[in-house]
Amino acid sequence: MKSAFAAGILLANAAFGQPAPARLAFEKADVNLSVPGTREQGGFLPDGRFECRATTMLKLISVAYGVNEDRVAGGPGWLATDRFDIVAKASSRQASRPDVMEMLRTLLADRFGLTVEEEQKDIPVYLLAIGPKGPKLQESAHPQAPDCPSVKGDPHLNHRACRDFGMADLVKLLPDIAHNYIDRPIVDTTALQGFYNFRLDWMSKPAYVSAMADGAGAVSLFDALEKLGLKLDAGTRLRRKLPAKPPSRRRASMWRRFGPARCPRSVRG
Repeated sequence: MKSAFAAGILLANAAFGQPAPARLAFEKADVNLSVPGTREQGGFLPDGRFECRATTMLKLISVAYGVNEDRVAGGPGWLATDRFDIVAKASSRQASRPDVMEMLRTLLADRFGLTVEEEQKDIPVYLLAIGPKGPKLQESAHPQAPDCPSVKGDPHLNHRACRDFGMADLVKLLPDIAHNYIDRPIVDTTALQGFYNFRLDWMSKPAYVSAMADGAGAVSLFDALEKLGLKLDAGTRLRRKLPAKPPSRRRASMWRRFGPARCPRSVRG
């Protein structure tokens, strides 16, 4: 189920018969297609500047609108493959990051013909919750930086010894160490605010499936969490999505005449 909550972002101020205010725009902006093999780098710079090299349109949309790339829906496949160089600067050296983001949105609309609408959509998630018998976690006496290295143990299992871990740390860790089990985002609903020491011992998904077929002692990631008094329940959560109407590839190619941009830092959308 999804519920749209706004019309096109760039047209949202047209309601109630009010004229839309002038959009913020860069004073100067050079755009060109990247030379193949160029390394991706760039981002927001001091003094109201934005520079990037070898950056995909998908990345540019995510940077301009402040969302992860997986929140951008729609558009052709080249959004994630064609790469662009941009060198742009605001008229004021005091331009804020939000102002420069709006200028980047204006640039994408004017030079690429990009239009974006914002909506909210229910997406499947796992809800990290406390089990029926309560948590079985040892609280850290003097929490330090969280760490969860692999440790030795039964060769049929994976073993992690987590120290000084909060639930936010666990939410980030699980998709990295058990991606065969975690096929959707995790949302923490435990309300646990402390930091804890615990072990996770579980079988990889293929080993678990094999053990289940053989009638051997199978231990899934969900079983490992249950031993800690935690559980993962399937659920949904409302999250922002940005359905993008396709920008013009032809309009993008018009900017080849500008030289390549010099960009010192990686784009982090």
